[in-house]
Amino acid sequence: MKFLCASDLHLGRRAVGIPDHLGLDPGRFATSAVWDLAVELALRERVDLVLLAGDIVDRENRLYEALGPLERGVNTLGRHGIAVYAVAGEDDFDTLRRVADNDDGDTLTPLGRDGHWQRLTVERDGRAALRLAGWSAPGQRFHGSVLAGFAEGATDERADASAPLVAMFHGTVSDQPRAATDFAAVEQKQLDGQEASLWIAGHEHTPRFAPNDDGTGLLVPGAICPLHAAETGPHGVWVVEVAPETPVSAHLVALAPIRFEAVRVDLSDVVEPADVEAVLIRALHDALAAALREDPHGNLLCVSCRVHLAGQTRLHGDVPTIVQDLARTLDIQERGVVAAIGDVVVETRPPLDLDLLVRRPDSVGEIARLLAALDADDPAELSDAQRELVGRGVTRLQAIHRARVFAAVAGDREPDAEDAKRELRRQGWNVLAGLIQQREVE
Repeated sequence: MKFLCASDLHLGRRAVGIPDHLGLDPGRFATSAVWDLAVELALRERVDLVLLAGDIVDRENRLYEALGPLERGVNTLGRHGIAVYAVAGEDDFDTLRRVADNDDGDTLTPLGRDGHWQRLTVERDGRAALRLAGWSAPGQRFHGSVLAGFAEGATDERADASAPLVAMFHGTVSDQPRAATDFAAVEQKQLDGQEASLWIAGHEHTPRFAPNDDGTGLLVPGAICPLHAAETGPHGVWVVEVAPETPVSAHLVALAPIRFEAVRVDLSDVVEPADVEAVLIRALHDALAAALREDPHGNLLCVSCRVHLAGQTRLHGDVPTIVQDLARTLDIQERGVVAAIGDVVVETRPPLDLDLLVRRPDSVGEIARLLAALDADDPAELSDAQRELVGRGVTRLQAIHRARVFAAVAGDREPDAEDAKRELRRQGWNVLAGLIQQREVE
């Protein structure tokens, strides 16, 4: 059978981090617009069914902006004989069942309500063509075993053991032991050896397909549309084909109009301010060219680049101002797609030798010793006072992250010790360069 698979639609949201100076209509970057494209793709590809792996509706906007587009898409699929099967995530565990209960055409079927595995058989031409198993999140928090009850899950009496089994849930899949804070965590090795031909796991926003040597595989559809700069690369939906005794095939169809990219630029060879602009233009061109190669259907409108500036340069003190001006004006366009700077991380350094400065008994030496300890990237190298400073940095950054004003990007990960160290390095080099200039330290 051939089906379309998507996850984490978060209908009701739109991508943030698109440069304002581009003047692009924010409505074009709403997740509902990408869902409309997914429905069109399902019709064009003539898929047998559509599978949705949770967080279809965003929790904050579940009553207004989200339900209309979802119901419209489901109705369109239903008119063309394409059934939709879905599991709920932590955002829509209560909303999805209401939508399904109000679906007059019975096109949308929720699976595995309240965290109990459910199985059913999909027929084609009167014969069992696919077995489906589904598990829906029972609430906004779940730290138990997703696989509990999988083998004993209610089965359809019409089930044909020769039909491929596709098992779908909403949770975190990792090759590491699960952390206590992970939502519905599953170790990938726990999926190996199970009877499923394909596991589909929603929740994680980075798309990936991991095929096994025996023809089975794990599909993490990822977010249908990236919501912020941390979600880099192409996003969209997957077209999947499964058949008895045939390896599972799955390919990503990029549908999202926005693509975020992390671009690293080394300014070590930069001498003049004009050279900074030339280097950034070249980096944007490269990012845009790479994105266009992965956009064969022409759905992309914008590539927003998070530019990471590094390297030792005498322009260290001037770089933030130079780049801020460029970020407000610079863009590159090709084939109707625009690339621009969405965010800048400055981690350049002045051409100073820390090995000489750490021996000084003054404030210059103190900052130099902090920077040397941070560069060592070894917690044992930090003194108690330096470790406390990092801890205070984490607390301050997390307080900012949790502020109500940033609720629109609440899906971004919470800052940690590495973020605090990065900010301390940046500020430390600025202060060190300023002190040396004031005191004319050699």
